[in-house]
Amino acid sequence: MMTSRTGSSDARERVNAWTRGRVHAPTGIAALTLIEVLISIVILSMGSVVIMEAFGRMARALAVADHETDAYLFAFSKMAEVEMSCREGVPPEDDEESGSFQVGGQGYQWTLRTVTLSDEPPVKSIALEVAWRRGAEEHARRLETVLRIPQDEEEGS
Repeated sequence: MMTSRTGSSDARERVNAWTRGRVHAPTGIAALTLIEVLISIVILSMGSVVIMEAFGRMARALAVADHETDAYLFAFSKMAEVEMSCREGVPPEDDEESGSFQVGGQGYQWTLRTVTLSDEPPVKSIALEVAWRRGAEEHARRLETVLRIPQDEEEGS
């Protein structure tokens, strides 16, 4: 009988020790507490939010760069057209010309201003502005150049 008393008192001590937190997991068994798991989940979720925001910012920056590229390509093309007409002896008149174009569903407006800076030698200032809207934001890019208009050699003789 004595052994049964000792056995039951040992079991009670083990249960009391367990409930008071003095008993640890046996050596060699790795275990995580609930708080460690919760903290890990919070850290992972915060990291994923940061990554998703970064992807959103990159997508917006890519769209802006795409629109700017379209605007500059048109501006360089239009400026080359004006320069070629000057070289062919048909310089643009002092005026303001405007129009619009679309690329990929995005609308752009352009304005070309020509001003004579000097008659002898003939020099013109050419300014081209390309504007577009993206949502509520307005964007514009401007190219300016000064062209010397070649004179016919026959006129000088």
